[in-house]
Amino acid sequence: MSPSPADDAVRATLGPHACRIEHEFDGTFGTGVLVGPNVMLTNSHVLRVAETEYSTIALLFGAGADRRACPLARLLFRSEGTEFEMTADGSDDADATRLDFVLVETTGSPGRDVMSMTARRGWSPLMPAVDQLVTGDRLTILGHAAASEQLVARTATVLGIGGEGTRVFHDGETHGGSSGSPCYDDRMRLVALHNGSGGTGAFRGSGIKRAIPTVEILMCLQQHGLDGRVTGTP
Repeated sequence: MSPSPADDAVRATLGPHACRIEHEFDGTFGTGVLVGPNVMLTNSHVLRVAETEYSTIALLFGAGADRRACPLARLLFRSEGTEFEMTADGSDDADATRLDFVLVETTGSPGRDVMSMTARRGWSPLMPAVDQLVTGDRLTILGHAAASEQLVARTATVLGIGGEGTRVFHDGETHGGSSGSPCYDDRMRLVALHNGSGGTGAFRGSGIKRAIPTVEILMCLQQHGLDGRVTGTP
C-alpha cells in the first residue's frame, strides 16, 4: 500500500524520532524510536547483544548529510520473550510478561538535537491515556525496511487483537529491518511497536503482521519504576 498524505505528514513530523539500528559485526539491522530525550525503544529480538557489546551497535538518525550516529550507553530494561512465542499446537503463548521490547539509554541526548533554527529532534513519549486499539483502526508505520537508509511510512489497518491484549494484528507492508518500527494512530500518538510477521488463530494467513501495544509496554515499565523515563513530553 502506497503512503498517503497522512503518512507523509507523520513521517515529516515524527520521522526524526526513529532510528536505524545497525549491528557492526553481522550487518543485521532494525528500527527503533526515541521515547525520551536519551531513551530508545525497540524489539528485544532486534537488540539481542549483551550490554558489554553495546559499542558494536550504532543508532543512526536521518540520512545522507543529515545522518547522526548515536552510541548506546546502558540497558534500562528488557522484557521476557522474543518475537511471538507459540505453543506446539500453534496457539499463541503471548501475555503481559512476554512483550518483546527493550529500553536503552543513549549517549548524549539525541532528542534534544537542534534540527533547524526553530525545532529540535524531539521524541515520541508513551502516553497512559491512549485508547486501546480496535479492529479497523488506521496506523502509520515508520521503519527502515529492506536495509534502506531512508525512512519509509506505510499505512496499516488493525485486523484484530490477540495474546490477551498484548498483540495487535495488522496488514501493513513491512520487510526485513522493520522490527521495532513505531506505529502511530491518526492523532500522531505512538500506539504500538511492530515486531514481526504472522498470526495465530483467527488471524492466520499471508500478509498478516503483528505489533505490541504501547499501553502494555508502559504498564510493564510502571511496575519497574521506569515510566518517568518514557512519558515526558518534548
